[in-house]
Amino acid sequence: MKSELAITIGLFLLIAAVPYASATTSVSGPSIVANESTFTVTVGTDLASVEAAHINVTHPSNLTFETLRADPGGSFDFTRSQTGGNATTGWVDIILAKSDGFTGTPTFAEIDFTATGIGNCTIDVVSSRVNGAADGTESLTVEVIALPGDVNGDGKVNYRDLVGVIDNWGESDTIYDVDGSGTVGYSDLTFIVDHWTD
Repeated sequence: MKSELAITIGLFLLIAAVPYASATTSVSGPSIVANESTFTVTVGTDLASVEAAHINVTHPSNLTFETLRADPGGSFDFTRSQTGGNATTGWVDIILAKSDGFTGTPTFAEIDFTATGIGNCTIDVVSSRVNGAADGTESLTVEVIALPGDVNGDGKVNYRDLVGVIDNWGESDTIYDVDGSGTVGYSDLTFIVDHWTD
């Protein structure tokens, strides 16, 4: 009986000592963008209390890194970041800390990219350690469409595309958000006019 109790306590202590993914760090943003457009993605966690975090995000070379806003909400006392890459992959590395911790689900960063090639591309949270433990990670796949402003896919940027924007006004995460701002609106109309082909 004593040996069974000792084994049970030993297993419990072993399981308790193993790091586990207590939350998920993810990247969110538009699922479809026009080639040559600039768009913003957000990196955050669903963990409700964060004292310190280290996050590494990668992106393919057909998404050109533009701007990084680490801790855009000003939630942390200490923030540092670096960017870099090679011919095929770019990366963004962010560290954040707060002396008394942050309560709520923080936004770690906002990153602006410009699409420079058509096709699907994935922005990956490669690693995330929050409060010293490995966080689960999720990625974002973005489809870059070939002809900027051709939202109905007929190979032309014309009046029918303007109608699509008007009919989807105010919506988010849709192909009619051709400028990648997050919401269909006036800037999408001007984007289509600037790319008019017919």
